[in-house]
Amino acid sequence: MDFSSSETNQEDETEEGPLHIEAYQCLETAILWFQKQEECNNAQLSTLESLRDLAAVKICGKMKQEKD
Repeated sequence: MDFSSSETNQEDETEEGPLHIEAYQCLETAILWFQKQEECNNAQLSTLESLRDLAAVKICGKMKQEKD
């Protein structure tokens, strides 16, 4: 998924902290890094992927709200 459009990079004024897109990008990087680690196991990798997927859902939900 590519969520790099300028629409998704706009800051939501009602939230504090990282944007959904920032969380997604950081988690994607963490997954790529973790997969290369000797300590990588499927349970922990699955948790990271679930968190990344949650961020993606939130991005898509925000994009849908902006279209309505």
